[in-house]
Amino acid sequence: YYLPPTLIDNLGCCLGGVINLTPVELACQLGQTVFAETKAGYDSWLAAPAIQRVFGFDPNERLAQVHGYQPMETSSLVESERNSRQLHWLPFA
Repeated sequence: YYLPPTLIDNLGCCLGGVINLTPVELACQLGQTVFAETKAGYDSWLAAPAIQRVFGFDPNERLAQVHGYQPMETSSLVESERNSRQLHWLPFA
């Protein structure tokens, strides 16, 4: 499910994104600043088996990978750009 970005004066585009296990790895490669939301685990009785059956992966395993992801620092960037390329976790779980 895609949320289009919202333009906010003096800040830029905000709040766009995909609601699911978005490839945070890709978002960090493409965006200078990425905000990612921590999520609660999928219940093992209904949600996890359904996602496993339909999509072919364990959603709790993928969620652990996502929550543990740390973007690589790009050495070719100047210091100011390097400091702005960050992944920010929002504690909403």
